[in-house]
Amino acid sequence: MLKNTSGDWHERSLDSLLDAFNSHPSVAATGAGDDASGAGSLKLHPRKRKAVGNWLFRCSPGSWSEVESSGHDIVFQHGPYGEAFAQDERWFIGSTINVQPCPCSPMQPAQSEAFIPLDWSLPLTEKAQTLLFIRARNEYAKKTIGIAVDKRKKYRMKEDELLRLRNAFCLVVQCEPHLRTLLPAAQIDEMLTALTHNCLDDADWVALLDGRPMNFSLSMFPSQQEAARKQNTERDQMICLEVEEERLKVRDQRLTFFKKALIQDQHSIIAIKDVPTKVMQLSHLKSLAEIKVQAAKGERAVNGYQDKYMQVLWLPKHTLAIDKVHAFQQSVVSNSVLRIEIALL
Repeated sequence: MLKNTSGDWHERSLDSLLDAFNSHPSVAATGAGDDASGAGSLKLHPRKRKAVGNWLFRCSPGSWSEVESSGHDIVFQHGPYGEAFAQDERWFIGSTINVQPCPCSPMQPAQSEAFIPLDWSLPLTEKAQTLLFIRARNEYAKKTIGIAVDKRKKYRMKEDELLRLRNAFCLVVQCEPHLRTLLPAAQIDEMLTALTHNCLDDADWVALLDGRPMNFSLSMFPSQQEAARKQNTERDQMICLEVEEERLKVRDQRLTFFKKALIQDQHSIIAIKDVPTKVMQLSHLKSLAEIKVQAAKGERAVNGYQDKYMQVLWLPKHTLAIDKVHAFQQSVVSNSVLRIEIALL
């Protein structure tokens, strides 16, 4: 009825809701003529007021749905939650625990493994609260099968059990986004379902709570250590394989360069072997050219000397020789030779 007193009840304080309830016409009519004390109005003890405030303002829709569903077959006083549960702020949204992390915890991420930091104030979120309420109801349902209704209260989860689960579900909600990047979505959903139904699946999270590491990685779960170790080994092997492939590529490139350089060196060696022969050939050609030059010079000198000092005349008759001789004696120097050849007819 408190929720039905106003459409914006969730935006109002508990005191204003109580005032609205007490001023409701049906409540006012009930106590109007009976006594002046206001019989029928709603006045709460501080502890009950606190419990009602928790239900109204610090309970997620999913959690409230669990509370309502639990009252279908059994009254609230004998259900899985009860007054003491409602008065404890630790089970409601926004509560914190402030567990101190352990910097020296043996639970550390593996080398090169992805991890996230953990908030060890463990704030209770809507999702964590919903998971907690579902688990509390399921545990209660399993334990009270065949138990008389008036004796079921003692089968509610104890405070230490609830606190352990509360903290575990806070960690679950913190780690879920990281886990979804590493594991299939179906496996994560199956894990959440198992956590709300079976206490045997708490071991990984209990170990995390006991270890209180600064960061979280998948290999910290006892159930995942072998798989995570295998995954890390495969990743390291893959990295080593890639490094080895690159090393082999570099080696092959160096070998190819060496082979090409060796072929060039072989060509150079072969060319060097031919150098003496080529030098001799070039030297011989140069000598021949020099001989031709010298021969030409000698021929020109001989021809000049002959033209100047050893003239040869061809005469058709010997009678013409006398005139040529006299002319030669007058025009040339001493020791010159005149050769006259007369054709014989």
